[in-house]
Amino acid sequence: MNFNLFKKKATETANVIADRSAALAKKAADKTKTAAKIAKLKADAAVEKENLKKAYTELGRISYELFKSAPGEDMLQAITEIDGIHERIDALNAEIEALRSDVREEDGGIEFEIVEEAGECDPAPDAEASESAAAEDPCEGKPEA
Repeated sequence: MNFNLFKKKATETANVIADRSAALAKKAADKTKTAAKIAKLKADAAVEKENLKKAYTELGRISYELFKSAPGEDMLQAITEIDGIHERIDALNAEIEALRSDVREEDGGIEFEIVEEAGECDPAPDAEASESAAAEDPCEGKPEA
């Protein structure tokens, strides 16, 4: 084998390795951006959950004051606010799931896992959750962060 042929093969191999490395680096960067977006959405959802707690507290206060009378405009306003917060939380969770689906679909051989942070257990499960779902709560018995 002559030196020029060896040099040509080595150069081609180096170019292939460089191209693959660049592609892997781009995928890793894209996955990192997705993970950062998910983290931001989760933080936004946490803020909305705190807003929900405040709205429930206000609803409780108003309910107490109006206990024996018919609900007035104040009650309807608080209920509307709570419904809006629920809608925003649902939209944030839907966006998180869409991003997670994109990550799963684009998994081109790069291992990427979104890990839930400790302390994300919701201490007040939704009223709509079934008792069996509450019994299977993975957060059961975990200390709050």
